[in-house]
Amino acid sequence: MKIKDETLRIGLEIISKPIKKRTDEEKLWVKLHGGAGKLRGVKEDLDFNIKIISNGIKRKIEWPLERTLDPRTGTAKRIYDELVSFLNERTFEDLVQAIAIFREASNWKFKRKDYNYEPVEKIKKDILDSKDFLNISFPIPVEGIKNYIVNLKSKRKEWQSWHKDRIDNENTEKERLKLIKRYKVDSNTSFHEVKKIEASRIRKKLGIGENLNLELSKELIENINKNVKQVEGFLYIRTWKVSNTKWFKIGITNDLGRRESEQNVLPVAAETIATAKVASMDHAKIIEKSIHKVIKKYKIKDSNNRELFKLDPENLASLLDLFKKIDLRK
Repeated sequence: MKIKDETLRIGLEIISKPIKKRTDEEKLWVKLHGGAGKLRGVKEDLDFNIKIISNGIKRKIEWPLERTLDPRTGTAKRIYDELVSFLNERTFEDLVQAIAIFREASNWKFKRKDYNYEPVEKIKKDILDSKDFLNISFPIPVEGIKNYIVNLKSKRKEWQSWHKDRIDNENTEKERLKLIKRYKVDSNTSFHEVKKIEASRIRKKLGIGENLNLELSKELIENINKNVKQVEGFLYIRTWKVSNTKWFKIGITNDLGRRESEQNVLPVAAETIATAKVASMDHAKIIEKSIHKVIKKYKIKDSNNRELFKLDPENLASLLDLFKKIDLRK
């Protein structure tokens, strides 16, 4: 059996020795590569595959084997997330797992012409960029393995800051492109400039001056609006067509969307023709009661709902005009 992969060759050479004859460096090297058990398992699997597939024909052996990834499965993303998790830890075992992923990713292949490998290729590049940052190259030398691991642990701490900065930069670029698209500005506009444009638009929308703390003002307004929304009230006019006659309902709600989805008072389709926002549900109740009192003469008799009215065009126009005048949104 001719072994092409140098890491496998070194590993099998070490485990072929009796344990007592292995140096401390050799033992540590084997441990960094997953242990003697893993190396023996790889050899047994390869020997078995050679015997079955090749009928005894000698082949060059590689480890890990080349792997063709299907980009639709999300396997590459999962492996990358595992690598990040391992490198963000501090234990030796996490380094062992990371080394295994670096070796596997180095052998990823993209062979199917009908697959879009671009996302997987990016993940592979990200993995190999981390490998290069950690100064890992295969085969890892046996001699000086103790110092190698000490340096690797130190480099891993640097990687954690490097990786965080890299993610921050990627997120910044994504936000830059998103804002460029939203505000339709030149594609070469810097992140700083496009954020200034965003801030200017927000200030204009909220009526915030240049001399104010934008973030604080924005947070104050959003929090107040959130709490006010819980007590604000709305009036609405809905209409139903019954035979050749239109019936109208003047009602109140604290949630227009929910009210639209609620069951109609009549088994026919309804249409909301006007709404008005007022300061609170208490205001809405008072206004509704006042309107009902004035237009009670137009109420439909024998109706189970006291809010149903029959209105001619002029009367409806007066109500619509009132809604415009009391609507706080205008």
